[in-house]
Amino acid sequence: EMQKLIPCIFSNLGNLIEKPAEDDFIHKLSREHNLTRSEGEKPTVELLSYTPDPERVVFTAAVMEKSIGDTERIKNLYTEEFFEKVLDSILCSRRERALEQASFSFRIGGISLPALTHIARHRMQSPVIPSLADVGKSENFVIPETIKKRKELLHLYKEAFRRSESLYKKFLASRVPKETAIYTYLSGNTTDIITTMNARELYHFFGLRTCNRAQWEIKVVADRMLVLVKGVAPVIFKKAGPRCIRLGYCPEGKKSCGKLDEVRKRYSEI
Repeated sequence: EMQKLIPCIFSNLGNLIEKPAEDDFIHKLSREHNLTRSEGEKPTVELLSYTPDPERVVFTAAVMEKSIGDTERIKNLYTEEFFEKVLDSILCSRRERALEQASFSFRIGGISLPALTHIARHRMQSPVIPSLADVGKSENFVIPETIKKRKELLHLYKEAFRRSESLYKKFLASRVPKETAIYTYLSGNTTDIITTMNARELYHFFGLRTCNRAQWEIKVVADRMLVLVKGVAPVIFKKAGPRCIRLGYCPEGKKSCGKLDEVRKRYSEI
């Protein structure tokens, strides 16, 4: 219908539709080298890469926004003391664009599908999420602490995943398309993702996801991410954490955890 209404725009639409190769190089590489998921503590977080010398980059961007000085001269002005003052100025302004110049890439492993939806809600990022049909169904699953503590419920929970896995394999053996078989997934099944966020978005992400009111699984991930970025850019992220860190008060109102001093102390020590 769109081709009929606006032919000049949609006449070549068919050529733009991606046609996946049946046996492309990446699939072949994965099979030949047995690139399967590793076992271990879940969830896991790795800092894969980040902007080299991120604090000097942010400092340079912030100063250049207010001046037309030579780049090298601005870089040479950098000291940690100067940068802390510049960062305070950035965080107090309505334009935090300088923070967007430093980016950080993470691999997050073993997160459940509900936790994935919390991450996906953040639009200012570049996530790479494996195709469930291509990578297959993970046999790993997340067990909430409230279920772990009750043996009878834990048994029922594990049995549900065992049956789900059995049904998935039976569907594949019956030549049900992989795209259909993934409907046997349960919310607790795990997957891995890679995502890249800039420092400004990470401040926003940490503000929401390290809060005591955040979903427990995503809070674990966010806390580990914060530790990793503070290890390579401690000044940039000196005020990162729950929103109460920067605000000085809890913005959650009646839903506040009531532990403001405890939370601020904890995150100041990371």
